[in-house]
Amino acid sequence: FFKMSASHRSIARLPLDIFTNLRFEQEDDAEVLCCQVCNKLKQRGRVKGMEPVTTVGQLLQLSPSALLQTLDPLLTHVECQEFIRRVSLYCAPSPTSALDLLQDDSIHYLPTGMPLLDTILKGGFACGTISELVGRAGVGKSQLALQLCIMAAKYK
Repeated sequence: FFKMSASHRSIARLPLDIFTNLRFEQEDDAEVLCCQVCNKLKQRGRVKGMEPVTTVGQLLQLSPSALLQTLDPLLTHVECQEFIRRVSLYCAPSPTSALDLLQDDSIHYLPTGMPLLDTILKGGFACGTISELVGRAGVGKSQLALQLCIMAAKYK
């Protein structure tokens, strides 16, 4: 039911289109460049004493400058920025409006992620309705609202 997060995707499994014409100064075989980039990012841990980078999530946490430190002289700073941009565009979720979610007939209840509360609510919060959370300060109203945001993001 839930899709694997794009942040857990292996960099080596990204489509070769991301690596095609990435280097501005020279024509490269995208498959060779992909292997070179992946190897340098894995070796980052052994060579520079930093954590190796193997997933898209780890890659997107790096600044272009930090990526350049690892990939230099393979890619320039501008090429590192372009690489991060391409990976971001490929892995970003497609935007969904609240109206789209409301009109989606496949989801009738939004589970809270807390089995006992979901049982009490007969599956979760009913979609297309308004629910009011009330209680004393500090009991977890905002925390529950944030949890529901996370659960809603998992569905799309």
